[in-house]
Amino acid sequence: MMDHQYLKIALVLLVFIPLLLAQHVDTAWVRYYNAPVNQNDFAAAIAIDNVSNIYVAGTSYQGGAGIFYDYLLIKYLPNGDTAWVRKYDGTGGQWDDSITAMTLDNIGNIYVTGFINAQYRDYGTIKYNPDGVIQWIALYNGLDNLDDIAIDIAVDDSQNVYVTGVSDKQTNWDWVTIKYLPNGDTAWVRRYNIAGSGPDEPVAIAVDNSRNVYVVGNSYISSGESYDWVILKYSPSGSLIWERIPSGQFEDRATGLAIDNTGNIYVTGWWQNSNHDYYYRTIKYNSAGTVQWDNLYNGAFDGQDRASAIALDNNNNVVVTGYSSSQYTYLDYVTIKYTLNGDTMWTRRYNTPDSVNDIAVALAIDDSNNIYVTGYNCIPGRPAEDIISIKYNANGDTMWTTRFNGIGDSTDVVTDIAVDNSFNIYLTGYSHNGTNLDFLIIKYIQGITDIGLVQILLPDSVDSGSVITPQVVIKNYDVTSQTPWIYCKIGTFYADSLSQSIPPGYDTIAFQPCTLTQVGSHIVTSYLFLPGDINPGNDTLLDTIIITATGIFENRAEIKEMFEVLPTITPRKIRIKSQNGFIVYDVSGKKVLEYNNTSLEHNEYNLNLASGVYFIKPNKGNSIVKKIVIIE
Repeated sequence: MMDHQYLKIALVLLVFIPLLLAQHVDTAWVRYYNAPVNQNDFAAAIAIDNVSNIYVAGTSYQGGAGIFYDYLLIKYLPNGDTAWVRKYDGTGGQWDDSITAMTLDNIGNIYVTGFINAQYRDYGTIKYNPDGVIQWIALYNGLDNLDDIAIDIAVDDSQNVYVTGVSDKQTNWDWVTIKYLPNGDTAWVRRYNIAGSGPDEPVAIAVDNSRNVYVVGNSYISSGESYDWVILKYSPSGSLIWERIPSGQFEDRATGLAIDNTGNIYVTGWWQNSNHDYYYRTIKYNSAGTVQWDNLYNGAFDGQDRASAIALDNNNNVVVTGYSSSQYTYLDYVTIKYTLNGDTMWTRRYNTPDSVNDIAVALAIDDSNNIYVTGYNCIPGRPAEDIISIKYNANGDTMWTTRFNGIGDSTDVVTDIAVDNSFNIYLTGYSHNGTNLDFLIIKYIQGITDIGLVQILLPDSVDSGSVITPQVVIKNYDVTSQTPWIYCKIGTFYADSLSQSIPPGYDTIAFQPCTLTQVGSHIVTSYLFLPGDINPGNDTLLDTIIITATGIFENRAEIKEMFEVLPTITPRKIRIKSQNGFIVYDVSGKKVLEYNNTSLEHNEYNLNLASGVYFIKPNKGNSIVKKIVIIE
């Protein structure tokens, strides 16, 4: 067979279809941690670094002298293997120590806080490097040498650390907020208490891009004998810039805080009316502390509507979740999405088929603005049973729901959720193993119902009478095998189809052999069909094959030199050298453009065509066909 070169322009088809329609989720792995003494272990927080390592922090009954609870921090690799375990016993086993919160900085250091007990509890904040080596430990003992309990922690982009919590001063509890420098030295300490009030309790802390610090919580106002929300803003140097106490009538509790990249503050929780019904309440403040909007949500059945978590998406839309009374006196998940202006985009209620309470406790949002809500269900008056997690897309459509029942078929509680850059979801909490409670860590991976054609495997040209076996390369983007129908067609004289299971990743499929006798250039079409495929844009490929008779293309090199097609950096333009002009066809074979002017130089042509795949051939003189793609 003669060596007939056939020049192809690489086909690069960019299909910008968001993967918003994931159909299912699978469990990648589940890990439990049970301390050697086989007692209770409680995970409180989870965080993911930039390479998808997982950090879980909580409290573990480790045994030893006195047998008390200790700090416990575990690092897992993405495959679920344990990288290291770090226990911290602040007083040598004499008292309980407990982690309440954790965060990571932008270079992979880990920070935990909580309380370390030495008869009375003190703030205990520890910085670890990514290898689990302690960098510093900072303790805080309040004014009267009584209990001091850290509740939440944040870190800024310069590795300054901020901790807030409560401090007992005999008559009541104060908020205490501390800023630590990157080396662990104390920059400042600020106490807060409303004059004449009862106990005060912060619930969350955050820092903005200018290193202003925000603390939200609840203060017991003695005049009303109930809790009210309090929001504080401190400057980077610790000066109190403003204090806000939203008006309320009865028992109001803040539960969550979020800050956007322009310094707006969002707070959520619940508000009680005169009938003692609870409403979701979400407030947006600007950086000056001025209310931008204040939204209430009351479910159709009044009763208990309590928001438990808040997060922002990439467009500064606000998502809150929690639980709400249902028609049958049970509680349901309720998730609400607001625009940045406070308009309600959608509200979604979730109720398990069981006659139980469904309590949403945490949420996370990925880079594509998909929303993940998690919580647990329980029979009223009894411990939690199973963990229920839901994915909504940005429009509020339910993508999947998954349920976790641990090995003990008993209590399973989720406390925190995180999502990584690859859209894997991680949960932590604790699970009853039949004897006691263990740390629980779950990694979910998402199945994407998408199979695409990658390449048609055929020679560029063959002699008439040759026998070939058409093949295609397919990629299954899902995490489970899928079985599509796959088709191949050459010109008008060959067609074959088959259905075959395709495992995750790449696979090569062979069709029935065929004998090629029709001399000329023929379009090869391959396409596939899979029910539920979310990305049909990668389901079709086109190519060409030239069937030659011996001696027809002896002067092929000369012809090639007379017709060349080159890409340009200018959208929708190409450079063509042509002796006889050229014709452009779409994928259906319809002629869409024809240029009759000729040039032996490379001239630019503005095709002005819609995005898609096209074929270019000379007006006359040979059968070379060249393939291009127009991209937006």
